[in-house]
Amino acid sequence: MGVFILKCVLHFFNFIIMLTGMAPLICGILTQLGYMDVGLTNLSIEHVPPYMMVVGSVIIIISIVGCCGGLMEHAVMLIFYSVFMAILMAGSILLAVTILLKIDYLLNLLTLNITTQFHKDVDMFSQFEVLYQCCGTHGAISYQSKGLGLSNSCCATPPCTFDKVTFPGCVEKTQSDVMNIRWIFAGTVIGLAVTQLFQTVVSSYLAFSVSKKQYKMQYS
Repeated sequence: MGVFILKCVLHFFNFIIMLTGMAPLICGILTQLGYMDVGLTNLSIEHVPPYMMVVGSVIIIISIVGCCGGLMEHAVMLIFYSVFMAILMAGSILLAVTILLKIDYLLNLLTLNITTQFHKDVDMFSQFEVLYQCCGTHGAISYQSKGLGLSNSCCATPPCTFDKVTFPGCVEKTQSDVMNIRWIFAGTVIGLAVTQLFQTVVSSYLAFSVSKKQYKMQYS
């Protein structure tokens, strides 16, 4: 009875972990297809979508292995799943710590990408302004310094003039949003790491129970 309950718990949390794998996979696919293009195409981030797709696919495959291992009572599959969960847990903790300690680097990277795209293609950048409800790199002054007229995306109602600017600069807005969500994101990742730790323990115990059962059947 206890093993059956552990199997149910394993499958339930395994389903949650599978969903966490689907999220980066879907986002990566949509970004590659252009459905989530926000106009930031600097070389430092252009390889992120393929990495997201790979990570998401690996998590889903391992989740399937864990599910099959529990249903079939296959000790090797359960051990493999347990080891991977332990590695994934360590990676999640490392990610959370990196986010908190390297926040300045992340902000500088965002600023670099936003500034580069603005100077590279203002028309393309306006798509990002519409999506994110911001204006230039540092507000209307960004357009003044380039001797350009304001984009209509800088105002809530067109035509846009300097005295009708509604939205803040994209750099300031992204930095503010990142600072606001960093603890939420880090906490979510830590919560996921706790789930992965639980899965590691449960799958290891199930693997031990299955091996013990098979041993008794073989030598009884």
